[in-house]
Amino acid sequence: MEVFKAACPVPKHFVQKLISESVAKRAVQNLSVLFCNGWAVECDASCVPLDLVLASDVKNREELVRILLQHNANARGLKKSSKSPLSICLETDKLDLAMILLQHGADERDLVEREGESPFHASLRIGLKKGQYPSTKK
Repeated sequence: MEVFKAACPVPKHFVQKLISESVAKRAVQNLSVLFCNGWAVECDASCVPLDLVLASDVKNREELVRILLQHNANARGLKKSSKSPLSICLETDKLDLAMILLQHGADERDLVEREGESPFHASLRIGLKKGQYPSTKK
């Protein structure tokens, strides 16, 4: 898909309004165009729910998540979200995105799925389950 590039700068407040409308309409592809194609260089992404982006099938999801985090999206997710972005990554086996979220302040306690488990033990369990660490069983 060829994306139209503006020959003149678009006012920041206009792009910010497009971001808000895209979030309201759950239009992740629009967010991708705005942020990944340079339209929202000076805009704030703190209103963008990362759980929405992570649950989408947008083709450049990892790039979009990185850019949104650079523009103040909350790695822990928005308060009104039912699931944290980190828990969505774990459910969908997107460990690369989970690492990005953790590097940007996601709550490691969201790794815990079992009663009495620490975030450290949860990360070991997840790593063993995904084949990231060698098993001690013979």
